[in-house]
Amino acid sequence: MSAAPRTPNWIERLVAFVVVFAALATGCSGSDVGREEGVPGVTKAGNLSVFKLLPGDCLGDLDKLTDQLEAVPVEPCTDVHRIEVYYVPVHPAETYPGEAELVTYADGICLAEFGSYTGVDYFSVGNSLYFSYLYPTFASWNESEDRSIVCVVGSSVDLNDSVSGRGMDLPVAPAE
Repeated sequence: MSAAPRTPNWIERLVAFVVVFAALATGCSGSDVGREEGVPGVTKAGNLSVFKLLPGDCLGDLDKLTDQLEAVPVEPCTDVHRIEVYYVPVHPAETYPGEAELVTYADGICLAEFGSYTGVDYFSVGNSLYFSYLYPTFASWNESEDRSIVCVVGSSVDLNDSVSGRGMDLPVAPAE
């Protein structure tokens, strides 16, 4: 059982996109998003390989994605968004541990790191913030040596800045 609420449609899509890890090449970067290699955050919107996501990367509109994606939309955190990468741990197993183990590991580690990134305990945020994650498939584990869990924090409201260290002082975007 996942510790993350399953209210927003994008959470279901994130979990479904785990399947596409097998199709992604580790060198695939998508369009130029104006970022120095290894530095989180982007300076312009574009698409980025799931393998290149870093804490501090804000994701664009996931409702437009299909199951045949090669990358996810990213955008500067100062643009309106609802999803942000906050932790990217590597699973320690040498051989594929199975989906149940990956989900258990991701639930635990993403929950444990939530407060360190956001500045607020997960169980104190009510419905305003929640987490989800991407994890490797059997194919991506074996073919691409993918071991990364991508923990993301989601918001029930539009944001116009990073949630890093903000606590409950969320950077809520003005209504359009």
